[in-house]
Amino acid sequence: MSEQSAITVSDVFDHLMLSALWGASFLFMRIAAPEFGPAALMGLRCGIGAITLLVLLSFAGSLAHLPEKRWAGMGIGVLNSAIPFVLLAYAALTISSGVLSIINALAPFWGAFIGWLWLRSSLTGWQVVGLVVGFLGVALLIGSGSKSLAVDSAAGILALLAGILSTVFYGFSANFAKKYLHNTKPLVNAANSQIGAASVLIIPTVLLWPSQPISLTAWLSLIALGVLSTGYAYVLYFRLIEKIGASRAITVVFVVPLFAVAFGWLFLSESISAVMIVAGSVIMLGSALSLKLLPIKAT
Repeated sequence: MSEQSAITVSDVFDHLMLSALWGASFLFMRIAAPEFGPAALMGLRCGIGAITLLVLLSFAGSLAHLPEKRWAGMGIGVLNSAIPFVLLAYAALTISSGVLSIINALAPFWGAFIGWLWLRSSLTGWQVVGLVVGFLGVALLIGSGSKSLAVDSAAGILALLAGILSTVFYGFSANFAKKYLHNTKPLVNAANSQIGAASVLIIPTVLLWPSQPISLTAWLSLIALGVLSTGYAYVLYFRLIEKIGASRAITVVFVVPLFAVAFGWLFLSESISAVMIVAGSVIMLGSALSLKLLPIKAT
């Protein structure tokens, strides 16, 4: 499908729904991570996501395609899901869902930088500006020392850095997929990735299973995280890529923080500070420049 294809009302709905589901994932992590622990929560998330995607593949009659580039697909699951998911869940133990979602907007920024470094993808002058602007936004978050951001302690800084590191893995895995997973059905790649992620997290999930009883709220958050924010979200994302193109679909990362901050404020009474608004705007501007999404002349 051409990147310039007309956007329909259905596409807008899918875009907003995907933004809401990925925004809600930070809320679900914030609720469930303290009870399950990062490794167990994400091991179950990936397992539920894998089952959901396998069911969808079965309904689509595409299970026969599952062996296509299986090992590359499972490998990207480690890079794109297992490691960054655990890092995000660890960060969710300390910092707010709103801050995590803002940090998550760095993923396309890292994708552009790593693509230039590894695959020798060219960068325009404005993309370089975007990389610098993105770093400035992160520096503002780290240097603010604001209690409302919960990064005023060593534990908070470590959690913030874990969140940033998760986006580095997202950026690397995007380029890995571009290099090794082209010409494969997107839903097949998604299923293989979740199978791979769940496989490597089985042992940590068992060894680090919580000794205390887990509340119904945490279980429901886990199920929503796996079925909706992982399995169904993948379906929406790949449908958007097919219908409106990748460069338009990726703009979802700029809407996700709006939902995440709103959900955190509504359900967890998380504060919304001026630092969050300014730093988030700077980070998203940097990512937009690195993605060449703004109507400015390349240099």
